[in-house]
Amino acid sequence: DRVAEAFRSQFAKAAKIATAQGDLRVAEDNFKLALEEEPMNAALHDRFAWFLLNRCQRPDDAKKLAEQAVKLDAHNADASLTLSLCWYRLGELSKGDIEIEAARKKGKPQALCLLRMGIARYHLVRKQPYGKGASELLKQGVIFVEQAIKSMDPKDSFISKNMREARRYEKLFLELQHQIKSRQ
Repeated sequence: DRVAEAFRSQFAKAAKIATAQGDLRVAEDNFKLALEEEPMNAALHDRFAWFLLNRCQRPDDAKKLAEQAVKLDAHNADASLTLSLCWYRLGELSKGDIEIEAARKKGKPQALCLLRMGIARYHLVRKQPYGKGASELLKQGVIFVEQAIKSMDPKDSFISKNMREARRYEKLFLELQHQIKSRQ
């Protein structure tokens, strides 16, 4: 279990608790101390990267830790997924796609990977709705979300969360398409 593996030390456990309590500064300090204790713990690098990406909105810093996690454990699907999300957040679609494919090959569900590919395209187009290639990216994103919905496994423990997110992005894509068409 990646969570148990990541949060073995007292500092890592303190980081997890501080994150849950919303004390991001204390959490980050504890993550750093935990990494000093366990510099070879790929799961810890991955969880710290996820924290920096999602809680602190620092994709550059997160990317460095996610890359280290992938180096430390080449078979870690979570680390590849986190790294792909970092690339996407940095606007590096092709690098994100390469890494998300690596995550899929390492065991992440295809539906999740397709969903993340679609979401990445949504955010890229949302930033530049009239930019070069926006129309094609919008089409790709819609297709990826549709494929994600069709390929979701009812036995997947995350199906309800992922389905909710997929349905949300279906609506967001429609709204974005309408916004772009109404301004043309």
